[in-house]
Amino acid sequence: MAMVMILGFSSFSMADQKRLSDEQRAEFVENLKDIQGRLNLSSDQEKKMLALLRESGNHRKTILQTYGVGAGKKSIKELSFFDKRALGKDMKRVKEQTTEKAKNILTVNQFKEFEKIQEEQKDRMREKLRNRN
Repeated sequence: MAMVMILGFSSFSMADQKRLSDEQRAEFVENLKDIQGRLNLSSDQEKKMLALLRESGNHRKTILQTYGVGAGKKSIKELSFFDKRALGKDMKRVKEQTTEKAKNILTVNQFKEFEKIQEEQKDRMREKLRNRN
C-alpha cells in the first residue's frame, strides 16, 4: 500500500480515506495494483516516492486549507474567480516540484510511465467532472 499516494489521493488523510465508499475503495486498490505493476519500483524507490508524495500531499492539503477548502468546509465552486486561479497556480507549482523530484528517483523509463499514469488520471478526473451533472 506504500504507493497509495500516486493515485491522486496524496492529500487524503486516513480519516479522508475512511469516507470512501466501498466502490471507491475497490477502485482505489485496483488502481494501486496497476500502478505498482507498471512502475516496478525497487524497495528504495518505493520508500523515496512515498516520502515525496506524502510531502506533496501535505503541501496540497495546506494550500487547500489556506483557501478554506476541504473536508467540512466550502467547496472550490464557492471560491471567487481570482481565488480559483490562484489556487490552481499554487497546486500546479506543487505538482511541478513533485514531478521534478520524481525524475531523480525514477529511471527514465519509469518516469515516462509515471507521466503516462498522471495523464490518464487527469483524463479520468475530467471525465468524472463532465459526467457529474
